[in-house]
Amino acid sequence: MHYTELGKAYWDLFFLADIGLTVKDIGLEEEAEDIFRYQTREGTFIIPPNVKGNYFCMSSILIASLVKMGYHDEPRVIKYIRTALNEQIPGSGWDCYAYDYGPGYSCPMDDLNMLMLMGQYLDYRDNPKLYKPIDHLLAHWETRENIYGFGVGERFRSLEYPAVKYGILRVLDVLSLFPYAVKSKGFQSMLSYVHNKAVNGRYFAEGADMVYTDFDFSQTKEPSRWITFLIERIDKRVTQG
Repeated sequence: MHYTELGKAYWDLFFLADIGLTVKDIGLEEEAEDIFRYQTREGTFIIPPNVKGNYFCMSSILIASLVKMGYHDEPRVIKYIRTALNEQIPGSGWDCYAYDYGPGYSCPMDDLNMLMLMGQYLDYRDNPKLYKPIDHLLAHWETRENIYGFGVGERFRSLEYPAVKYGILRVLDVLSLFPYAVKSKGFQSMLSYVHNKAVNGRYFAEGADMVYTDFDFSQTKEPSRWITFLIERIDKRVTQG
């Protein structure tokens, strides 16, 4: 299972979860159990070839998908979340490599993926403990800093799905789950930037990958119904929140 490649378990599950399918719907119970066999006694996951126990940026993608697909109340998931919260940097977010960029910093990808998981739980959507990692993602957009090699340049700003890399569509999708984020100027600025890409109310994929060529989010010449839906879903959350 490779976190950085499309067509692997991480992003196939991400897509299946995003369109609303459950593990039972598609008969993936055995495969889901295969993931849990990599869980440690402490609750983290060590997954070959490259996921260590403290790499929450990677394991949280799989767990967030499983939560959407019917594992919301699974005790092993709850144990993972508690462990991850205990590993949160005081007054900050998450950082797999424990680099020190200065007080208050954390890794943008760690923060994004952990918030993607935590946002599936109503109890966490307005939890002050998550305000700092939310602030980090918003500040990253506003300050245009390069942190741990993650930037907010042309690639970040392009509409791509699934957002394997650190990208604007998934950042907005995740942050739209949190009322604290939606109220911020940074979030509204990011959303306005995306809205300006609309052509007659529809959005085009701005990057394509050969893995998902059967889907319209991998076609760049015609508007993508799926990407348009995702942005409308973000707008709906903002309106309701």
